[in-house]
Amino acid sequence: MKGQGWNGAKCLMMYHNQDFYGLARGDCKMIHGKNVLGWMAPADNATVRNARHVKRFLAEMASE
Repeated sequence: MKGQGWNGAKCLMMYHNQDFYGLARGDCKMIHGKNVLGWMAPADNATVRNARHVKRFLAEMASE
């Protein structure tokens, strides 16, 4: 895509970690079945809520 490029560690640290699982642009189609062209970064509260869900899920998986 035109105009995309490295914007520093912000993208890497915010969007490429396990807490952001399911919220990334690439997850839009694969997990949610939505069009990636309409993707927008989620609000901070949505990211925090998602991180809690992921941590809870990982804890449940570790306990089994």
